[in-house]
Amino acid sequence: MATILIYILKWALCLALLYIPFALLLRRETFATFNRWLLIGIIAVSAILPTVTVTYPVEVEIVKFIDATGNTVADGEMQAPQGKTVVEAAEEGFNRRDLFTIETLFVVYIIGVAVTIVLRIVEIARIVTGIRRGTAHGRKFNGMTLHCHTGETAPFSWFGHVVMSQSDYEECGKEILLHEEGHFRNRHSWDMLLLSIVKSLQWFNPFAYM
Repeated sequence: MATILIYILKWALCLALLYIPFALLLRRETFATFNRWLLIGIIAVSAILPTVTVTYPVEVEIVKFIDATGNTVADGEMQAPQGKTVVEAAEEGFNRRDLFTIETLFVVYIIGVAVTIVLRIVEIARIVTGIRRGTAHGRKFNGMTLHCHTGETAPFSWFGHVVMSQSDYEECGKEILLHEEGHFRNRHSWDMLLLSIVKSLQWFNPFAYM
């Protein structure tokens, strides 16, 4: 549990440190393709960096102690009052003090993940429902299926489906289809799924929503 929580916190920190320079320097730029791949790279690198372990040699000074019999013993061999070494006693005290806190944090994190996953599923269900409620236009537009609604609805695309109102189709349907085709060709629906996963696992991190 502690290992998972430490990884999640390191991931959140790396995500923030990598996103802040992007937000300050490139967020308002119009290089959509470059920014898209840069953001995907930020997500990937921030998730990988916490797993990287860097080791380097250090000099350790070994401290010797003299026990009651006059023998030289190492620090870890000194006996605590309960018959345990000092190191064992310290570790036991740490575990007793912090175990409940770690378990509580882990449970809170899992509950947050579960709630956000449910919310993402509800969002996808609404998208699928919006597609099914629309009337298929009976034609394909460069590999996409058009669905029209009689009521008012904002145009959107989801994988190979484009949804818009009948009035939007009659007024500027071609322009909307060309715009949504860009999302379809660039596989932006997969981006949305990736971001949904990141936001679910990093539900406490405001930078994940940015």
